[in-house]
Amino acid sequence: MNVEFEQYYLMVQTPNVSQELYESYSSYLERVIVLKGMLYHVSNIFKRDLSMTESWQNDSTNILSASSLVIGDLTGPDDNGWKLYYHTGKNYVARLNSYEIELKNYEEREANYSVIQAYESFTTYFKDMLAVYFYLSKVNTDLLKSISINASSQEYKNAIRENNFGRANKELFKEARNISDNFKNGEVINGSGLNLFDWYQSLSVVRDAIVHSQGMVKLKYFEKLTDNQKKILHRYFCDKNCADDLINVNLKVDSANMILERLAEFAFFIFKSLSIEVGKEWRVMKGQ
Repeated sequence: MNVEFEQYYLMVQTPNVSQELYESYSSYLERVIVLKGMLYHVSNIFKRDLSMTESWQNDSTNILSASSLVIGDLTGPDDNGWKLYYHTGKNYVARLNSYEIELKNYEEREANYSVIQAYESFTTYFKDMLAVYFYLSKVNTDLLKSISINASSQEYKNAIRENNFGRANKELFKEARNISDNFKNGEVINGSGLNLFDWYQSLSVVRDAIVHSQGMVKLKYFEKLTDNQKKILHRYFCDKNCADDLINVNLKVDSANMILERLAEFAFFIFKSLSIEVGKEWRVMKGQ
């Protein structure tokens, strides 16, 4: 932990805060702020680089950087034990006259990466928080299968991760609704004006599209969404890049930042709901 985070962590160590729930919550926020901070940093670097290239417009080479893919033959000959390298014929050249487009592509990739990482971490976070709740309340569930009542909180986390690997996150939402009325009600009625389950399902489609199909949502997956989830996808994830037969969810920096913020808010909502259920303090943010 860095010094500032450790000081804040110690500040909330009060007798009525569930440290087990708080540690998982705080750990997820650390992940989000790193992604958010790096995205902001990279975006600023790109803006600075773009302004610098304006003075290079008369450079006749028109080349800023170049890279070639040179590899070895794993089952081929060597040079007395030294690997021999061969040019694959594949090159990448960043040209001055297309640098602005290049930077936008880099930004898009970084934005996509940040959201994917935050989404994947959130799934683990949700499982961990439920596991901690079951550990604290000593309640069993189908998500855990069978586990000793004397198991540690980490063993609870391991069990819920292993037993629900690759399972639809719908089960996590269902379990949280059964546990907490605050979660059940807040999922639909909240300050964002969104049905949080529908927003999350739309985000899962975005994640799959970025990972598997270069940011293009396949129609067969789009059609599986409810009407409200489709509206959310259009409004929050693709905006003008949405059409009936073309749904491009590659993200811009501003959109990615909004998603990271919403995931952090969702994480706090889970922490708050489960803290209420175990009778612990949930007001851990400055100013609450």
